Amino acid sequence: MQEISEILHALREIAISMGGELYSIDMEADIKPINTLVQQLSSRRGLEIDIEEIEIKDGLFLYQGHHILLFIPDHGQRFTDTINGNQEGNKYHLTECTTLENMRANGRFNRYQATNNTEGIFQIYGIDLVTQTHKDAEVRLHVCKHCLRKLDYQNYSSNRDEVYKKFSLEEFFITYATNFADLPKDIGQSKNGYADNWQVVSNKIREERRWRCEKCGVLLDQYKNLLHVHHRNGVKQDNNRENLVVLCAECHSNQPKHGHMRVKDKDLLLLRRIRAMQKSWE
Repeated sequence: MQEISEILHALREIAISMGGELYSIDMEADIKPINTLVQQLSSRRGLEIDIEEIEIKDGLFLYQGHHILLFIPDHGQRFTDTINGNQEGNKYHLTECTTLENMRANGRFNRYQATNNTEGIFQIYGIDLVTQTHKDAEVRLHVCKHCLRKLDYQNYSSNRDEVYKKFSLEEFFITYATNFADLPKDIGQSKNGYADNWQVVSNKIREERRWRCEKCGVLLDQYKNLLHVHHRNGVKQDNNRENLVVLCAECHSNQPKHGHMRVKDKDLLLLRRIRAMQKSWE
């Protein structure tokens, strides 16, 4: 960590000498593992979870605040027919229907994986009947009709064939999104660093706020590299306007958890001189 800090400091000095804008790098917040839970749940492979950890909210599956569905990746001897499209393969489940109730009763419920990927494509495995070896592949699976009936999704009981054929996971998750409105939302906390378009966002927000520090009021339109954009909630991917505040380098360094941020003495003196000069004009 010490070596990384020294390298970042050296890069910072080079940026200053070139007149570039500096951004705060929180060593505690930025250098950390990416949220693997979010990644795994949104993948085609899904995540193996303990049945006891699954909650039921309004008839739907919930895992650690995430709306999920369940599927069985193991297709055994049916693997080849499934990937070749000769049969539909294991169905994925939206709620605890009669199929899942039977699986639970038979002690086979732990065979399921959880996911909230809306593509409808899942990673499965089984035995290749040609080579007689275990293989895996990605294939489109189909929704469980028992689940549709239990939820009576889109009035399924009155129009079964059409609802089943036109079923869309993306539409399903959107339909029930309001059921989970009180759950934590992903605002980018699962990713590291700034958004790819951060330079554009930073320039635009500083221009909109007329190149003035929103804490001390100093105007820095002639010293733009000393004016930063700070994320109030600490999530550097969350570029909602209400989360962004424009601060001079000194005010930025005084924000909570910014003790690591160094402002050169010459820049501090310049900021204070500009601040005093502009105050005298008022």
